[in-house]
Amino acid sequence: MKFSVIIPIYNSSDYLRNCLDSLLCGNEKLAAEDVFELVLIDDGSSDGSGDICREYAGKYGNIKFISQKNSGPAAARNNGIEAASGDYLTFVDSDDMVSKDYFNVLNETIEKTNSDLVFFGIRHIGKNGEILRTFPDTTTAVLGKNNIIRFITDHFESGDLNSTANKAFSSSLFKEKGLRYPDGTVVEEDLLMVLRAIDLSASLSSISNGLYLYQRRESGSVTTKYNPDKFDCKGNAYREEIEWAKKNYSPEFEKIFNENYLTYISACINNLLYSACPLSRKEKLKEIRRFYSSEDTLECISRTNPSSARGKMMLFLIKHRLIRTSLFIHSVVFQIKRR
Repeated sequence: MKFSVIIPIYNSSDYLRNCLDSLLCGNEKLAAEDVFELVLIDDGSSDGSGDICREYAGKYGNIKFISQKNSGPAAARNNGIEAASGDYLTFVDSDDMVSKDYFNVLNETIEKTNSDLVFFGIRHIGKNGEILRTFPDTTTAVLGKNNIIRFITDHFESGDLNSTANKAFSSSLFKEKGLRYPDGTVVEEDLLMVLRAIDLSASLSSISNGLYLYQRRESGSVTTKYNPDKFDCKGNAYREEIEWAKKNYSPEFEKIFNENYLTYISACINNLLYSACPLSRKEKLKEIRRFYSSEDTLECISRTNPSSARGKMMLFLIKHRLIRTSLFIHSVVFQIKRR
């Protein structure tokens, strides 16, 4: 069994060595036996990350290095997919790490189940290493599309469905069925990728092992966060998610996607409050009005009954067209969170 680990890299020089060492150190024998390769894609870094990639590629024969102009993580991963030669592909972010038994456990599971798609645990690690979350089952093989949909419905919250970092994908999904990340978006490309993979998979396995180590870090400065395309990209993702839920006769996921859309509108309002946002107050109110009156939003509120407090608040604000109130509430909460 050969694995291709695809790692998109953008200005992560502070963490990149730890990431690569977690995959390489202690696995020299596996590398020599051609068990795995690393495909590093430098997405136009300006902090020396590319130099680190070249250093490691020069030292290890199982590393492929690709340099591209900045095009985003989805494009970087798609380029990595094209270059990969493994029987199974996995995806690792350049500021995270994996456990020392990453390849051995995946290999044992795949040899036992021969699944198209393998879910495994993510250990969410805080500053003191205190957070632990893993997939809820021991090794489980799930066959047939209806059983797969039921399985991921039951384990949606704990299973990190919206991440590709805790999945191993058969190369046949890419080579024979054309699976790719949705390019040109900044919203939920991982979730859309997983939904597409589920549609193309005949079998799925899950294991409880926390093989992926997600490093929780402080988010960047608010001056860097504003994105004018946030709402429109979410609309594109939302339409595909709802279509997927309907095609798979999954009212549970339709409810999940509807509530997620409502709370995301709240995030889009927060996006207008970042210091890098150039819009005037009048323009911000106009944007919120556009959020609330879009066809996607009107469809969503007509068929959802949110359970979360944030979802209920957004449903009330949207239904009653409380544009100024929405901006005021979000501004107050935004300021409190910044203190």
